[in-house]
This record gives sequence, C-alpha cells and structure tokens, in this order.
Amino acid sequence: MRRRTSKFWIVVGIVLLIIILIPISCRIWDQRYRRSDQTSSNFSPDVSLQLPAATSTALKFENPSNQSEKTLAEIPTSITVESTPPETITVVVPSVEETPTSYATQVSVTTSSENDRRESKAVQVEEEKFFYTSLPVDKGEKVIMITIDDGPGEYTGELLDLLKELDIKVAFFLNGDTVPWYKEIVKREYEEGHTIGTHTYCHRSFFKLEKTASREQVIETMKSDFIKTENNIKAIIPEVKIRLLRMPEGYYRPWMDPILKEFGYVCINWTAGYDWIQEPDEKVLEYYKKALRPGGIYLFHDGKARGKRAMKLIRGFVEYARAQGYRIADPKEFFGN
Repeated sequence: MRRRTSKFWIVVGIVLLIIILIPISCRIWDQRYRRSDQTSSNFSPDVSLQLPAATSTALKFENPSNQSEKTLAEIPTSITVESTPPETITVVVPSVEETPTSYATQVSVTTSSENDRRESKAVQVEEEKFFYTSLPVDKGEKVIMITIDDGPGEYTGELLDLLKELDIKVAFFLNGDTVPWYKEIVKREYEEGHTIGTHTYCHRSFFKLEKTASREQVIETMKSDFIKTENNIKAIIPEVKIRLLRMPEGYYRPWMDPILKEFGYVCINWTAGYDWIQEPDEKVLEYYKKALRPGGIYLFHDGKARGKRAMKLIRGFVEYARAQGYRIADPKEFFGN
C-alpha cells in the first residue's frame, strides 16, 4: 500500500514539474526567436530583387521609331491597352470590340505636329507595301478613302443605298463569323463595286492574345482566322480576290509581313475614326471634319447597332469633304482588285 502511495506522488510530482517547465522554456525560445528575427532584418544583401510595381496604363500614341521588337509581350507599337477606365481617349484609336463599352466622353484631338509625325512614319512603312495608315498621294492632293468595319449587319443594306446615292465606293472589312448570316448583303457589296476586305474571323484581340501565347501560336491563330474568313466569303462570292486586311483594333507587327505576303494582303489601318465615342452625333461629326486632310483613310462601322449611326456620319462627312474640294477615291484605285 505504501509503495502504491509513493509511486502516485512521484507521478504527480513529475507532472507538476513538466507543467512548470513548459511555460519557462516557451519564454526562452520566444526571446531567442525575436533576437534572431531582429538580426536577420538588419541584414542587407549585396543584390536585391526588385519587382515592378503595378501600374495603370493609358491609351496614347507613342513614337515607335525608338522601339525594337523583342518579345510578344512588348507594348504595342502604336497604342497601349487600357487597364483602368481612362479620363481621356485619343480619338483615332479603334474600339476594342462591338459590345457595349464604357468610353470616355472627353476627346483630345491630335495636333498638327502629331499628325506630321504619323504621316512621316506612314511614308516609311508604305515603301514596304504591307501597311498603310494613309493613302500614298502627293502632299496637298485632296483625295480620301472611306472604310467600314465589323459588318455585315442589320443596317448594311440601308448603308449600301446611301453609298449608291452618294456615288462613292468604299472598302468593307468583313468579320468571317458574321458573313454566313448576310449572304445577299455580301453579294450586293461586291456586285455594286465596293472592295471586300477581311477583318479576320471573330474580331479576336491579338493585342491580348500575344500576352499569353507564343509567337508560333499567334501566327497559327492568325492564319486560321484568315483562312476561315476567306472560305466564308468565297462560299458566297467564289471569284472574289481578297486584297485588303484590317486587323481588329488596328493590330500590326513587322513580323507579320511574310504572312501578309503569303496571303497576298495589304494591311490597311486608318487616319481617323470616331464613331464609337459616346457623344452626340453632331459632335462626333465635327471630329471627322477636323481630321480631314489629303490622303486620309477614314474608319466607320456597320456591325451591330453602329450601322445606323454610320449612315448619318458618312453622309455628313462626305458632303463636307466634297464642299472642301475633296474627292472620295475607290479603294481599287490605290490597291487594285
């Protein structure tokens, strides 16, 4: 009995000792850890890794003459893609897509010096015959061209009536995925003498694609979009020769030139375009009028609901241009059939 009592008290004593020692050891360990942490925080390594801070870009024109093509993730040569809603938008930048977008209401019209720089750049690239932002005309020659993107759409028939009334020919840049739904309209565009161009298949953003895909994947996708669009158009107009290309959002890279040559394309961007801006039609028309100059290529849209607005803007712009002594050129005059 005594032995059992003695063992009991020994066990109790050991348990109490452990209970007392655990907090003490924890305090000692905590003090050592803090001293160690302080020592490490005062350590200054010879080389530090600096991560770039997140920034918000803005839509703006850049001078590409000092840029060299390095990777697919580089900033576009003419515009940067907006990551937060802008306070202002440079009005000659194309829309990202046809779906409703929150556009800025303030517009900054480019100055003469900016126009001169862009014209100088256009002259350089025109020599390669793959990329145009204005017509190759003599300085002061009052000739312009009208182009229409993102169709065909529900208002394209009425727009064709207007073009016939105005007696002008334009370049229609068609979305391949929309073409099968408007076969008669596409046929009419061609039969009435307008130029049929490709706007690729589904208005894909190659600015976005190149940030996540390899160069090879971008090229493969681009060629696939070209082929699908041509097939859809030629299923309606077998004899058509597609010569003109406008990439969605005005995308262009110099490495595209061999691809353009392979398909027989000339990439046509534009001098000015404003019809996606959410402002009154009268004010948007004034932007077009202010941008009128020799060799200008002007962008309008007939995709989805924009075709109705385009009719009013095209009529007003063409009438104004003619009053100023300008001639609206048939695209075939400069780029062939």
